[in-house]
Order: sequence, then structure tokens, then C-alpha cells
Amino acid sequence: MKQKENKPNKQQLKKQRKQKPTFSFHDNKMLFYLGAALISIVFWAVYSTTFDAKIYPSIGDNLGYYGMGRSIASGDIWVYGDGNPSNHFPPGFSTIMGIILLFTSGSVATVKIMEGVMVFLSVLMMYLLSHKLTKNIFISLALGLILATNANLLYYGTIMMSEVPAVFFITLTLLCFYYLMNYILHGDIQNKKQLYLLTIATGFAAGYSQLTRSMSVFLPVSVIATLAVIAVVWKIKNKKNENIENRKNLKPIITALIGFTLMFAITIAPWSIRNQVFGLNKEQPPNPNFEINSYAYQMSHRSDHTPIDMTDLGFWKDRIWNNAGIYISRAFPRVLAVTAMENKEKDWTPMTKDYIVGWTLVVLCLLGFVPLWKQNKYFTLLIMLMTFSVVALLSVWLEKYIVGQHCVRYVLPMICPLMLLLVSGISSIANFLSFLIGKFKNPPPQQPLIYQALTAFLLVLFLLICRPTYSEAIAILQARADEPPVMQFGSFPGISTEGHPQTIDLGAAFIWCHQNLPNQRIMVRPWYVWELWPHDPPCIMYPPNLCTEEEALAYLVENDVKYLVLDTWMARSYATIGPCINKYSEKFKILYKKDKAVESIEDTYVIEFNNDWGLHLDTDANGNPTGKGKLSMQNGNSYVGAFNAAGYANGYGVMYDSTGKEIARGNWKNGTLE
Repeated sequence: MKQKENKPNKQQLKKQRKQKPTFSFHDNKMLFYLGAALISIVFWAVYSTTFDAKIYPSIGDNLGYYGMGRSIASGDIWVYGDGNPSNHFPPGFSTIMGIILLFTSGSVATVKIMEGVMVFLSVLMMYLLSHKLTKNIFISLALGLILATNANLLYYGTIMMSEVPAVFFITLTLLCFYYLMNYILHGDIQNKKQLYLLTIATGFAAGYSQLTRSMSVFLPVSVIATLAVIAVVWKIKNKKNENIENRKNLKPIITALIGFTLMFAITIAPWSIRNQVFGLNKEQPPNPNFEINSYAYQMSHRSDHTPIDMTDLGFWKDRIWNNAGIYISRAFPRVLAVTAMENKEKDWTPMTKDYIVGWTLVVLCLLGFVPLWKQNKYFTLLIMLMTFSVVALLSVWLEKYIVGQHCVRYVLPMICPLMLLLVSGISSIANFLSFLIGKFKNPPPQQPLIYQALTAFLLVLFLLICRPTYSEAIAILQARADEPPVMQFGSFPGISTEGHPQTIDLGAAFIWCHQNLPNQRIMVRPWYVWELWPHDPPCIMYPPNLCTEEEALAYLVENDVKYLVLDTWMARSYATIGPCINKYSEKFKILYKKDKAVESIEDTYVIEFNNDWGLHLDTDANGNPTGKGKLSMQNGNSYVGAFNAAGYANGYGVMYDSTGKEIARGNWKNGTLE
């Protein structure tokens, strides 16, 4: 017999009609897509006005990355301009660049646009991730807009440096980890394919982040530690939980832990094996340019190369205290609030307001852990481990690297999770105020209207507070982009000499070489600048740093060097080959001189080298000098005969011209024919 359905009575129908439909900001897909569209429009509108195709040599290793990318695109994988294997630059960014250059026009502008796309995708990924975590469209939208207009991201998105790829792969790792944990907690654990794909994606993204920037080692370590903690916690809970149905399934989390570790190892293995095969993992002799040395050397020595007593607790206390002060007063405000864009002044002294702004940002970030923890404990644990491991690493880092732009560069890869903590911290204040006003203390997704309104108000207030500094920083970038290039040659889109006037001199010397020494192998210090010209023979690298005059001379002979450029680029050429030129000046002939652009640097030279020039004394069977020998001169003339201890012709000898014809014979005294 069919059971009669219970129909609502008239009073119930009337009550249902009176109830107003609820509107959820979080679940409304239209709002989410509109927010994504708004962020996209804002980003590309700002990026198009700040895009700068010029090269800035003073910024860092951008030319090195570009030169390495060109080598990869031409088939020379991870080698310097002279064909020798390289291990100075991490391979991740240059490999991506090489692939881009292989299938495109090969211009610098193409690479910079690729970096802009990576910034854009990072912003969208954080918008999506914050929307999943906070369940609040206002937080997600504010986070996306702040990142889309952050001058530091825009700046590093157009200078070909590894910071932007690091931001991209760190953000990608976070997004993959979120979906991985969401699947383990709420997905169909029988669908192993999805588990494997998410694990592989997370491991690859974390591994490639380290290949992009070595300091990103904190990311895979944090992921492994998070998965291990989750596995241990679940194991303990399973023992205490007598209800078998409520026990956590440990197999997916163990699979994720093992799979992530394997995928991470597989990703970085080719680079590590390659360095081991070529012997590039060995400790190299100390370099006078301190930052070229290994991290182990940097951590155990001061910038003047004096060793550090690693057991001196007072030294480490001072270093941690000084570093913390600089990061709080300088790095955090400049990265998160963009309080200033000019970040290269070395004698900068923090003011009281700098500490106030820095500590305010630190407190807001710490408060941001609270609402995130309520929403997703496991993801928040990962953010905690990442943040505190980075802070611990930077607090003991060499002081030389936290002045100027370095303090910003080291914090920038963490900008996405730090900015998430910042806006989340603002929302926690809104949650507290809503509790005081309306006695509400409901965490998302049960978000009362008063909480949403306060969150929107506080985020808009934060944007308004930061607007002047954001606008000023973007104006600086726009002004830089509008400046015409000082030089334009080869495949260069143009070069700016801001902070690096040596570029003018070096460029002039290279242009002279290509015009007057075609198809000649030239020994140059900045090989990555030389690579910007179309040429057939590769350049010859400079000898190792800190070599003696004799070692430098032997290097020139061994590598059959005929021409070299002596320049002031990074002040390394003079220090490396200068002493050798001074000691064996008769073997070097100046072909071209470019007067220094400014008084603070040295002149730039193109020099011809010939080891046959100069005095070559004969020796007897025991290796002792006989007092006789041959003096070859740069004009082609030569003298064969006796010499005194000072190296002058002294005694009987014959002078020949460049054709070998005798032009003088007789007794000589101190270089003069009697």
C-alpha cells in the first residue's frame, strides 16, 4: 500500500515564503570569476606600463641567466661561454629560458614576458588557494589585488632573475599540496591515480623550486616534515580511537610521503649527478669576490675572508640580532607594504617608524595563523614550517647579503604565503571586532554579515594606507621603463647603465673587437655579455681567481690566448689578470683603450698577448742561466746575445728586424750598442 506523503500545512508554507534566501559570497561562482577577471585586468594594465625590455647590469646575474639560456637553446647544456661546464647558476631558470628561446625569437623581451606570465599565474594561484582556505571572497580579492600591484613582483618580473620562478614554483607547490591533502582527507581513496598524480606534481614543483633557487631547500624539507607529522599524529590517534570506522587511513599519507620524497629526489638528481661527474661539487679555492664562494665557505668566513669561530655564541647572538633588525625594519616593509622601491643604499639606517611598520606586519602575519589553523590545520602547519625555517636561515646568514637589494631578494620568494598570512591576520582582527560588536565568534564558513563587512572595511583600509607607497613605487618602475637605452647592440633590446657605468666601456670594447678582430677567440671576464653578439668562435674564460702571476701566464699559454679584454665589470678583471700584466708587461700590447666613463673606475683595454715577446734566457744542462738568450719585441724586431742580470742587452749580440734581416751587430751595454 502506497504511503501517504506528509504535505506542509498553510502555516509552514507561509513561514517558508517569509524566509529570505541567504546569499553566500564564498559559494557564488560568478563573484569568484568576476574577481579573477578584475585581478587579471589590473595586473596586465599595471604590468604593461612597467614592462622594461632594457638590461640592468647592476641588478645581478640576469645576463648570466640569459647567456646560459642562450647556450641551452643552442644545444650546449649548462655550459659557460667557452664550453666548460657551469655550476654557478642553478639550472632551473636558465633551462626554462633555454626552452623559451628555442621556440621563439630569442629576444630578451620574450624572456621577460615569460616572467610576467609566471607572476600572473602565481597571483591567480594564490587567489584560488586563498579562496579555498579562507572561504571569504573579500580576503581572496584583496590578496589578489595586493599581489597584482606589488612593485617588487612587477620589478623582478622584468629583470630576468630567479626570484620570480622561485615564487611561481613555491606557489605551485602550495596549491598542489592543498589539493593533495584535500584528496587524502575527503577524496575517494580507492582512486589511486589521483593520489599518484597529485603526489608527483607536488614533488616535482618542490624539486624544481630548489633547482631554481638553492635557498628554496626549506620548501621540500617543510613538506616532508609536514607529511611525517601528519602520519605520526594519525598513528597516535588511531591507537586511542577504539572506533575502527573513525580511524584515519594511513596508507594514502604514507604513499604521499614516500612518493613526494622520491619525486623530489628524481627531479634534482640529474643536476647533482652531473656535478658529481664533472667534479663540480668539490670545494673550490676561495674567490676574492666573496659571493662566488660556496655557502659553506660564506657561513664560516667573514666578508674579508677571515674565519669565524663557530663556537663563539656571542658572535652568533650579535649576527641574529642584527639580521632580525634589518629584516623587520627593512625587508618585510619593503616586500609586503612596498614602503620603498630604492633598495640599494648600503649605509641606510632604520628609523623608529621603520620598526613600527615592520613589527606591525610581523604581528599581523602571526595573527594570520589563527584563522588559517581553524580552516586547515595541515596546510597551516606547512606554512608555519616554511616561514620559521626561512626566518631561521636568514637570521644566521652573512650580513653582507642582507644590505641593499639582497634583503628584499631573499624574502621575495615567500611573498605569496607571507601575504596570505598578512590578509588573514587582518581578517582575524575583523573576527574579533565582530565578536565584540555582535557577540559573534563563528569562524568561516559560518560568517555573519558583520564579520564580512568588517573584513572588507579593514582590507580596503589597508589598501588605502599602502596606496601612496604602492603608487610611488609603480611610478618609479614606469619612469625606468620609459628611459631610453644608453646602448643598443647585437641582440640586445637596449641596456641601462643605472648604477653600472662600466657597461658603456665594456660595450665599446666588445664592439671594437667584433669590428677589428673578426673570428678571433677573445678572453673576456663577463662571458655572458660577450654571448650577446653573433659570433662563430666562443670566448675564452678568465683564469681562476686568486691565481699567481705565473699561474695566470701559464693559463694564457695553455689556452692559446691571443687577445683579451681588461675591464672594470664587477672589478674582477683587474684583480685576476692585472698583476700578471704588470709583471710581464713586455708580453702584452694595448690595441684599444676606452677612457673610463667616470672617475671611480679604471680604463678598459683590448690587449694582444704573445708569450714569445720578452726575454727568453738560455740555460745549461743543469738548468742554470747562461747569460745569453733572445729578446723578442712587439714591433717584430729581436735581439740574440748576452744579457745582464737586469735583463738588458749587455755584451756581444745581434739585432734582427721582423723579416729576420740583421740590422745591428756588436757589443752592447745596458741595452745600447757601443
